[in-house]
Amino acid sequence: MTTIQDIADKLNISKGTVSKALNNAPDISEALQKQILETAVELGYTRLRRYKNAKRKLCIIVQKDNIQYKESHQIDNDEGMDLAVSHLKALGHQKIAYLSSALGSHIMQVRHRAFFQAMHHYGLKADSNYAGCSYYLSECMEKHLPRFLDMGMTAVICCQDTFASAALTQCQQLGYRIPQDISIIGFDDLPICPYTSPPLTTVRQDRIELGKSGYYALNSLMNQVSIGTILLHAQLIERNSSGPAPEQNSHTATSDG
Repeated sequence: MTTIQDIADKLNISKGTVSKALNNAPDISEALQKQILETAVELGYTRLRRYKNAKRKLCIIVQKDNIQYKESHQIDNDEGMDLAVSHLKALGHQKIAYLSSALGSHIMQVRHRAFFQAMHHYGLKADSNYAGCSYYLSECMEKHLPRFLDMGMTAVICCQDTFASAALTQCQQLGYRIPQDISIIGFDDLPICPYTSPPLTTVRQDRIELGKSGYYALNSLMNQVSIGTILLHAQLIERNSSGPAPEQNSHTATSDG
């Protein structure tokens, strides 16, 4: 079992300093306390010792349809959106749109903001009409996606893979080739992504690490150990739904006839 001394040795500080941080002493800086708490979580420190026949309570979090997240997700969404925009800019795209579900949840707000921040960061134009948001996926496909195509967008980043998969199919039904005419990028890397046609480029969340982080956070809280923010890196998974930007003025739907 991890001890206070183990934490002190890991950070090369005194055992007393660790004890003060774990007990919210006022003479410990916020930055140091945060580092100590996160190290405690990393090492699996628990304040309460295990006693025989001790009763424990377990909280199980289950995702239900249309769940509205109120707290920050553990993946770095800013980093993920930056990777997506950087990837498209490197391929020559200048007109990039963002398709999203309604902004009622915290995670959708974060990704929406991150899109515009990334566009500005890379010197790309990003007007408010470059984004389309709706609670209903069908409205996004029937209203916002055609509007993006009419505006000459050469790439669309979607808030999640279900929207990206639907956008990919809708564009193909309208006669657009993916990625020759328009590139599409999703977010989350759901299991379906390698099997869409073409396979979907997306931002990956490491589900195993997310699960581990959730377990350590829950275990720490159950044992009255304060925890800090756990932020995991995002990863861009390049597949075949993104490619070089088409030549200017050549972005037209193909004819079935």
